[in-house]
Amino acid sequence: MPSTSARQRAPRTRLPPASAAGVLSGLRPRPIPPLTSPLEPGEAEILRLRWLDARLLVAVLGMDVPRDLLASSRGRMRILIHLVPVHGVLTGRAALWVHVGGAPPQEVCVNVPARMGVPPGAVVRRAAIDRSDIVTIAGRRCTSLARSAVDVARTATARCAVDAILAAYHAGQTRQSLQMALSHCRGACAWGRPRVQRLIDDLVDLGEAGRSRGDGAIIAACAQPAPATSSEAPRPSQRDQA
Repeated sequence: MPSTSARQRAPRTRLPPASAAGVLSGLRPRPIPPLTSPLEPGEAEILRLRWLDARLLVAVLGMDVPRDLLASSRGRMRILIHLVPVHGVLTGRAALWVHVGGAPPQEVCVNVPARMGVPPGAVVRRAAIDRSDIVTIAGRRCTSLARSAVDVARTATARCAVDAILAAYHAGQTRQSLQMALSHCRGACAWGRPRVQRLIDDLVDLGEAGRSRGDGAIIAACAQPAPATSSEAPRPSQRDQA
């Protein structure tokens, strides 16, 4: 009579013989899917070749992003999409970067309604923006090219202000579109309007001819503070903010 252990022993299953070709086919390298999103830290360490980093990747807000993803405005917006709420509006240098590219922004400013926050890593702005100055790119809203250039020119240094207006002009914006966006800057957004108006008059008139002659004189003129006018709201002092 067979023992209990013999009865419980499972019958052996014979596997079909495997050929050497079949075994080796499973070891062949498979195609690697293309990169369609920023690299994770682990992926970056595995794939990193220091001498290729500058040619293949661009650092955007601490993320290593393949250059191919930054070739279009939709691709650039997708890089920042996690910082822009559905009901928010991307503004400032980040919005200008989405439209025309160039050097990645150092911060992301988002205009949101009252009592609404933004994801960590974004700066909150609360101001009225005209509907005609808002466009939708890759499912998120941002200020138009003309309004983005005007906002940067109002608040940035003279060099950045000149570059912003020239970038908008070379991207197809006209004097009328820039002046229209500037006319929508009211209230707290009215600061810096006279300087931007001088920039539009000088740079758009000169066009590419002025760019080839050099912008030093224009930059120096724009760096000088303009006298306060009724259309420009003065910056609040520390005593007013207290």
